[in-house]
Amino acid sequence: MSLIRWNSGSDLLNLHSELDRVFEALSGPLSAPLLAHNGATQTFLPLDIRRVDDHIEVQASVPGYKPEDVTVTVDAGVITITAQEQSEKQDPADGFLRRERYQGRLFRQVVLGEGVDGDNATAAFADGVLTVKVPMVARPEPKRIAIQSGTTKAGKTLDGDSPA
Repeated sequence: MSLIRWNSGSDLLNLHSELDRVFEALSGPLSAPLLAHNGATQTFLPLDIRRVDDHIEVQASVPGYKPEDVTVTVDAGVITITAQEQSEKQDPADGFLRRERYQGRLFRQVVLGEGVDGDNATAAFADGVLTVKVPMVARPEPKRIAIQSGTTKAGKTLDGDSPA
């Protein structure tokens, strides 16, 4: 018998998704305005963020979405990723026995910090994974300031007076 490492994060995410699905199914159309944004339900978009050499790399899984359905902005150190898929209205007679794949709006906003250059960020989309690279700007090194003593060689203080 082999041991399998327990990952509480994936269990929690699965529980979160299942609870969302149950509450959505129970509430029906009455709660749609509370869950809607511009007419589409919105859900959490999980991200992987890492620092790689001179940039920050953000990866988001957006399977089923086309590159033109995804929007990425970086403003004042905050990255915003939105994926909007136009879903068709569901007809109970469309033949589905079960529908679990998400259709709607994905949204995520994360603060990357002040040390990023959003103007030179790049994004690539391959195999349902969005990869955004945001360059980091070099922080200025602190400047050492020489400290002068209160008197000069002539016996006067720095402000020109003779010491008392």
